Amino acid sequence: MFLMHSCVILGYVVSKEGKLLDMKKISTIIHMPTPKTPKDIHVFNGMAQYYKCFIKKIAFIMVPITKLF
Repeated sequence: MFLMHSCVILGYVVSKEGKLLDMKKISTIIHMPTPKTPKDIHVFNGMAQYYKCFIKKIAFIMVPITKLF
């Protein structure tokens, strides 16, 4: 861990600039198929909530999805 420019910890890339997004996880979310079952919606909601610190107004955006439960 010492003398590293960046490191992936708990799904985040940590570097001297701070906490950044892991582009592998972003790619997974982008290429995720459209949720069709309640379980698929739950999985998508969990992935979105994982990155809520990077998404402004996440609660407002997720209202239509959370109403589906």
